[in-house]
Amino acid sequence: MACSSPRLILWLGNSELIEETKKDFWARVDDLLDVDFAKISTADIVNKLVTSHSLAINSNINIIKTKNNLVNRINLYSLEKMDTNLHCGGGLFYEFSIEQLGDMIPFVSRKIQTIGYFGVMEEEIKQFITEHTPKGIDRFVPIGEALDFSPIWDGYNFLYEFTRTVDVKS
Repeated sequence: MACSSPRLILWLGNSELIEETKKDFWARVDDLLDVDFAKISTADIVNKLVTSHSLAINSNINIIKTKNNLVNRINLYSLEKMDTNLHCGGGLFYEFSIEQLGDMIPFVSRKIQTIGYFGVMEEEIKQFITEHTPKGIDRFVPIGEALDFSPIWDGYNFLYEFTRTVDVKS
């Protein structure tokens, strides 16, 4: 469960488009898992069950029935009270629907470093950053590129951070 492991899927758009997209996305995930998947340990299965039930006790959520125990989905009804520490990995996904990027602001904190995106234009992301100046989020990357390394990482320019500048004045 590295920092680049997905925990929350934000579905962006109107409810009709989102429902259609969810069905397609999760069907494709199920197809992939049918063909090739890593074994999930009994401990992971129990951890997902405990996490799901803890959330159900403490939050207003909907546990979505899935085909098997490889993927577990939890629909959130609010981002504001989401406990980001209560996540065990192992194929557990929180889901929330938003109509515009600005709707994710209640969720954003310094703990949110990377947002993977698909189907969102770069200009929309730049506009979101300009309008909302989120207190978290160090990078936006296309899905599948969360582990791609660059000189800018978690908001820091490594070349600047790890080099010394000698200043000579006359």
